[in-house]
Amino acid sequence: MTTIKGVVKGGQLVFPEEVTAQLGLKEGDTVEVQGELLRPAVPVSPFLAWVGRSPPFEAGQDSVTFYRQQRDGAEE
Repeated sequence: MTTIKGVVKGGQLVFPEEVTAQLGLKEGDTVEVQGELLRPAVPVSPFLAWVGRSPPFEAGQDSVTFYRQQRDGAEE
């Protein structure tokens, strides 16, 4: 199955120029969309890769102190 992404603008589904050229579409053409499950694309956060990567905080330590130590080195 081929996936083609478009953007909804002003209530209309707009495809990139490369896609419309490849499909041979011109302004005013009608496109029929078929599928069992149509859903909006959800952007994937690049931060999800880091979830759960840091060790547990020491007793009494908060996240701000922890990340400052990671960034700046141990406090003296």
